[in-house]
Amino acid sequence: MAAEPGLLNAILTGVVTGSIIALGAIGLALVYDIAEVPNFAHGDLLTLGAYAALLVNKPDTVPLFDVLATGTRSVGTAGTAFLFVVTVGSVLGAVYHLGGVDALKGSWWGFDVNPAVALGVHVALAVVVGGLVVAGIPTYPSALLFSVALLGAVVPLTESFVFRKFREKDVELAMMLIVSLAMAFIIRFSIQTVFGGDIRFYEVDATVNAAGSTLNIANAKFFDISVAGNGLVVDILNPGGGDPTSLLTLGYAWLGRPRWARWRSSWSAGSSSPAAGGFPRTRST
Repeated sequence: MAAEPGLLNAILTGVVTGSIIALGAIGLALVYDIAEVPNFAHGDLLTLGAYAALLVNKPDTVPLFDVLATGTRSVGTAGTAFLFVVTVGSVLGAVYHLGGVDALKGSWWGFDVNPAVALGVHVALAVVVGGLVVAGIPTYPSALLFSVALLGAVVPLTESFVFRKFREKDVELAMMLIVSLAMAFIIRFSIQTVFGGDIRFYEVDATVNAAGSTLNIANAKFFDISVAGNGLVVDILNPGGGDPTSLLTLGYAWLGRPRWARWRSSWSAGSSSPAAGGFPRTRST
């Protein structure tokens, strides 16, 4: 009996989509546990981070910033300097939100430290993060790091300048919900005003150059599942770089002893299994 490709794809798609929703839900739960207010703007802040990553990954597609781009996925000296300064400032801003200037001097470390040393460590960390971002332009990991640093500084601003002001006035929960909903609308429509309503995509490279060699960072894999009356074969394929290549083949025959479990397939992707009669093949990603 052949496996149902629709069911397999539905399961894998559900796991991927559910993981994205779970990440947002974890953040929302943490905010609610700390502030005791469900922040309706949480999802819009995630969206802001997703669009911010385009400044690094596809700078030519970002309105206003495209004047600093020298190509669809490249920026000039001014663009590189801008991304570096924003990243450094974001890292230091995130630390500043932990307690102001005292936080920059190490008050949040939990032990006594020389203020000059703590400030130097924070500045050095910010410079390292900024260097990683500009060195990795326009790769997706670099875009992700830039987005995390930027949101780490922007998100606490909503607490400092909006929610805290209302909390100090001891407003009721209903009013805080209205405030968070207003923040959501402001962020959402600000994004739409700048970026428009078009669907945008990232450019994710399958490989990156590191230490003089090529590193495959493609995460998406194909799972070729072959089921027949005499056994099961699972072939894990790497889709990057043209035709899919086999990474691992696992097989089991329920009529007799197990057949094999070995690295690299001895038969080409898309062909029939060496088992008698062949296996019907289905593909899931």
